[in-house]
Amino acid sequence: MEKAKYFLPFSIILFHGISGLKMARPPEVVYSWRDITSDFKASVKDLELGELAHDDLFGLFEAMSAIEMMDPKMDAGMHHTNGNRKILNFDQAVRAEKLELKKVNHDQFIGIVDNSIACLVTWLEGHSLAQTVFINLYAQQPQRIEDRNLKAFITIFLKVIDLIKDYINQASVFEEEDFQPLVYGFRLASEIPEAKALALIKESEEDLMKEMKNSVSSASAEESHKLKEISAVHTRLRFFRHFYQLLLKFNRRESSNVSVNAHSLIEDILKSTHVCREALNSCLQTISLGSGYGAEEIEIMGFEPQVNQRLLPPTFPRYTQLRSRADAISNLIQLMDRLKAMCKIKDHTNFHAALDFFYNIGRQRPPPCVLSRSLLQLLYIPLCNRVFGQQPLTEVLQEAARMFIAPPVLTGGLGLVTGTPQHAQVQECVDQLFQQCVRPMGSLIQIAGHNLARQRDKFGHILQDLAALQEEADKVDAYLHTISLQTDSGRSHLACLGTWVLLHTLRTMIQYLFSGFELSLYSIYEYHYIFWYLYEFLYGWLISAYNRADSFLTEHQSMTEYLKTKGKAPGATNKKGGQSGNGKNKKKKERSATARPYAKEIAYCQAVQSMCGGYYKAMVAMDLEGKIRRPRTEFDDERVRYEHRFAALGQVSTPPLVPYVQFKEMTKLEFNATDENDKASHASNLYATACRHFHHAATILTALTGQSNDENVLSLIRVCKTNCVVMRLLAGGHRREGASAPQFDFTVHPHLPIVKVT
Repeated sequence: MEKAKYFLPFSIILFHGISGLKMARPPEVVYSWRDITSDFKASVKDLELGELAHDDLFGLFEAMSAIEMMDPKMDAGMHHTNGNRKILNFDQAVRAEKLELKKVNHDQFIGIVDNSIACLVTWLEGHSLAQTVFINLYAQQPQRIEDRNLKAFITIFLKVIDLIKDYINQASVFEEEDFQPLVYGFRLASEIPEAKALALIKESEEDLMKEMKNSVSSASAEESHKLKEISAVHTRLRFFRHFYQLLLKFNRRESSNVSVNAHSLIEDILKSTHVCREALNSCLQTISLGSGYGAEEIEIMGFEPQVNQRLLPPTFPRYTQLRSRADAISNLIQLMDRLKAMCKIKDHTNFHAALDFFYNIGRQRPPPCVLSRSLLQLLYIPLCNRVFGQQPLTEVLQEAARMFIAPPVLTGGLGLVTGTPQHAQVQECVDQLFQQCVRPMGSLIQIAGHNLARQRDKFGHILQDLAALQEEADKVDAYLHTISLQTDSGRSHLACLGTWVLLHTLRTMIQYLFSGFELSLYSIYEYHYIFWYLYEFLYGWLISAYNRADSFLTEHQSMTEYLKTKGKAPGATNKKGGQSGNGKNKKKKERSATARPYAKEIAYCQAVQSMCGGYYKAMVAMDLEGKIRRPRTEFDDERVRYEHRFAALGQVSTPPLVPYVQFKEMTKLEFNATDENDKASHASNLYATACRHFHHAATILTALTGQSNDENVLSLIRVCKTNCVVMRLLAGGHRREGASAPQFDFTVHPHLPIVKVT
């Protein structure tokens, strides 16, 4: 019955509806607004620069949201240089006679070209096309332009944008912060053939040359200025023609370019970069001839920064500040210099050397732009897994392994007869292994093309693939070693291919840890276990791998020389006659016995290992003296930090990850000090040990400078000598009473800093 009482009125409401029911009005809310602007400004005077007020209802999240909302850079719609200015699109600007289509003056043309270059460079810095390139109204409808010079330029400019977009997408070494490929429905002149675009701009250049010849006869000041403008217009058109032709050379997917020899192609690229650089230098000198030079972009004919505002996403988009014209042209000059440096890849035919070259290019200062990184990728591997578009990557990797450690299976040392079933089985096994190597090794090349932050992230992921490849290589080595025992070849095959894979695994692990210094990810109180891990384990494993490869190569060279001289008579004369060749062979044997193939690499690794040991000892000593500021214990757990920093290395079984318990067990002697006197004495001993480490590293590196003047080695010598002096002072009690925190200067070397104590 209770349910029935409530059900009846409810059913009546459903049947008759609620239109007849009277709803109670909510009480009116009376707001008492008060202007707090003056009070707010008076209150914030008590806050220091960068200091935030904290309240229960206004925490860090609310503070950051307020900063983002009130920053004009976070909202493109907040930037208005003229509040009542009407934003005109292409058609509206033409009707208002603010957009010239038929006859564009030379100074206007120069301004349009230079500002377009600024838009191009800003786009390559990670901004969208809608806020950069296509704020140029001429680029939105180039077919309606009647001025020949301007139409030729806009056409070739859009073709350049289209090529750049395609190349960056093909190389796939960009992230959302690097590049925005979305075109927002705009056309990039893809319907116009390359030959027609080049013919248009070539005709304009010829017309300008005729105009310059006609103006040379007059010597008036007005004609002289006009001649400079014509020459500047001609230079800009010539630059874009050569720039477009330069970019076309990287299009190796076309059948006409695949057959081109890599060396001849690179020579053509070098010539084009030289021509483009000369043209850019001329553009930089005549930049003041353009209209609107030094003015805002809204004052330049044909440019409307907010014309594409409705195309942007509904979130808070960044306001795009275009690069200045001078900066933009200088940026393109740097691009030409980088392209010239990238062409040196032709000298690095070995995979290991090419990989080092890629990472050295990526660590240049200033960092290379996404276009130069992408073009380097396409220059080295333009087609799927084909180096320089010709040699399969599997062959390049086999050659790299053969040159690194000379495994018997790749040097004919197994003693198998060609054509037998066993030989075919071994060949198939090796081919399958190197086919599996293509993906992780190719990924190492591709990772080198990403920005530094993304490189570290991808290093952590590629270690899993390298670990799987390591296991497969060890299985192949075991199988080939069994066959070598059956054939009595005289050479072992244990840990040959596995050592080659291990080399890349160790180098990747070391790069992963060092990149944390480059990106400022580590706190100072974390330095000690980072350097300890490098000193005690990773560099020890790397030196061991080089020593193993060194032994294999020496053994292979000795056997090769023995087989060459085995059939020769001891007293045979040389080709020139007179002198026996036995003495020369003896000298060659002595030289080959003393020279080690990887002596330089081993020495360099020993030097860096010694430096890491010096940093570790110094950090422990500074911690004992209280110079290292640590977080409060309730907010800190060293074990969690340690496991977080080395979590990515746990994916690899060889070398195994060192657990935190083992780290504490191995380092307890360094941290074991009871009273203050014991701490001071122990710290002095650690400083002295660190000084010896740095001195030892400097000695090794100085010996290496006699072989080559490597800038990296020279910078490390400077770091070692400076740190050696600092450690010697600290060991003698310098600044022991003061508890000032040490400073680490990474300007000389990105991974190994100079220690400063003030």
